[in-house]
Amino acid sequence: MLRQRIAGAHLLRRTGYAAAIVALLAAAIALFDTAASQTYHLRISGGHLLSNRHMLARQIQSEIAGHGFEVEVVPTGGATETLDMLDEGTLDLGLVAGHLDDGRDNIVQVAAIAPELLHLLVRPGIATIADLRGKMVQTGATGKATRDFVHETLSFAGLVPGRDYLEVGYDEDRLADLPGPQLPDAVFLLSFAPSPLADRLVREHGYRMAALPFGKALSLRQNWAGPATIIGRTYAAEPPVPAEDLPTIGVTVMLVANRALPADAAYRLLTALAGPAFAARTGIVLDDTSLLPPSGLPVSEGALRYLRRHDPIVAAAPLLRLARNAAALGLVALAIAATLLWVRAERRVPAPLDASAPVAPQGVDARETPPPKWHGFLFRRNGAA
Repeated sequence: MLRQRIAGAHLLRRTGYAAAIVALLAAAIALFDTAASQTYHLRISGGHLLSNRHMLARQIQSEIAGHGFEVEVVPTGGATETLDMLDEGTLDLGLVAGHLDDGRDNIVQVAAIAPELLHLLVRPGIATIADLRGKMVQTGATGKATRDFVHETLSFAGLVPGRDYLEVGYDEDRLADLPGPQLPDAVFLLSFAPSPLADRLVREHGYRMAALPFGKALSLRQNWAGPATIIGRTYAAEPPVPAEDLPTIGVTVMLVANRALPADAAYRLLTALAGPAFAARTGIVLDDTSLLPPSGLPVSEGALRYLRRHDPIVAAAPLLRLARNAAALGLVALAIAATLLWVRAERRVPAPLDASAPVAPQGVDARETPPPKWHGFLFRRNGAA
């Protein structure tokens, strides 16, 4: 019976130590914040391999590489394919322009990056958009968003394809390879400035630029449009092309994401892109006042947190994360101390009792039990009596 009590006491002590250590480690894991050290593996697309947006995606890849991201740039056939892949979850981020609120449920808005500029390049003798009547006009490849923008622009100007102009739709690679005589009378391009293709058309084929001075008016009807300017002499100094600052239409390039992108990833991404290094490389400055224009898409929680980064609670988040991690490390230290105490206690446990040995009082080895001290006391008392 005594042996059972001793074994039960040992089991209870071991169970207590184990439970305490497990509880301490579980609390440490719950407290520890891994977000600060997490590396995000993302896939981003800017569309066609030779597009400005693809090059911008490369710039973003390079810029955020040192901020806890590993990024793969994935070329696609254009904005439509990029949005489809984002909606399916096979892409994490995309750079797209124009019609975004088209029923895809798994895409959120992260930031407005910069406007692409609608270029109207024309042969000599064409001065305004009205002069396109009866001409051959390149509006963009079939199925591309640029073609839709051009159609809506020309429609706003009162021009209808087939009735007022002859429409052609080469992709940019094919257009660049056409010999001069086969090039259309007018070419619409949507690009950041300077555009490599516009450069080529101006320098090698003598194209000039015509104004699209109704960007603000068009924006009242089309949410993708806005007023913009192509700086004078962007494509040639002498003779100047354009001769002066040229009004045109801007289409904002949006950074969008799959809805599953963690808020912390979006926050850290914007923090990196808002730095001076990205602005120096690309000329793009992210401004809080224009970061999230209306687009028809829900807004990423990380983007909202970025805009609130100066609020006391959001600004204190790094300190709170540090405090939580310090507390977690403290609990790990307590777990280690409890483990050491357990090991030390186990070393003090007496050897198992021999079944043939007489049972001694608890905690005493019967083989080494000295004669009871009270034996002599009783003997002396009885002898005195």
